[in-house]
Amino acid sequence: MHLTIIDDNKDLLEVLSSSLSDSFVLETFSEPDKGLDFIRANHTDAILLDLHIPGKDGFQVYEEVKRAKQNLPVLFLTGDSDMGSRVKGLEIGADDFLIKPVQTEELIARVRNRIQLSKRNLQNNKVIKFKDLVIDLD
Repeated sequence: MHLTIIDDNKDLLEVLSSSLSDSFVLETFSEPDKGLDFIRANHTDAILLDLHIPGKDGFQVYEEVKRAKQNLPVLFLTGDSDMGSRVKGLEIGADDFLIKPVQTEELIARVRNRIQLSKRNLQNNKVIKFKDLVIDLD
């Protein structure tokens, strides 16, 4: 399983890389635009996204990810414990909203769960969309 992480805290990216590298193939980005470029051009199974990133906030990055890859699971991982932010993240469609610090085992389980759920949903989907082309298999 491939996981892309976007967080401006380079120290946290190193910690996440070392703790998650046994469970996932990882790509990490401290700059949201580089992460978005990677996501648009490459396959990833899920995104772990910080909420507060200089230049763009996580909600803006989320919207751009969903425009590029609608069914890609996005989980917010943030130090922002504000209930309003959590509610907004879930209301816009985030697959999960985790508050730092989070136990590694729980994080791995939540990411795996979202990836597996996404794959099941894709298998049940009978409509293929690519840009302006839509194919209904029925």
